[in-house]
Amino acid sequence: MFLGCIKFEIFIPYSHSLKEKRQILESIKQKIHNNFNVSVAIKPSEKWQYGELSLAVINYDRDCINKIFDCIEEFVRFNNTIQIVGVEKEII
Repeated sequence: MFLGCIKFEIFIPYSHSLKEKRQILESIKQKIHNNFNVSVAIKPSEKWQYGELSLAVINYDRDCINKIFDCIEEFVRFNNTIQIVGVEKEII
């Protein structure tokens, strides 16, 4: 059994407050969870234009985890309200 973790560092150029940032990140979090059935967490931060999403996937097939991560990364990149600054992937 494998555990996959992926972290997105996100820049939110159109956010003007922490409330706007939370709304955008919560919306993305919910969409990812609903579409891919993965665990998603938002890292708390006081920076109103920067956010971090972390995801976890458990599966018996390492290739399946990689495919899920590729689909999620593509899904997040198509969101026009954010810009991805960095992506870290790890499979244990």
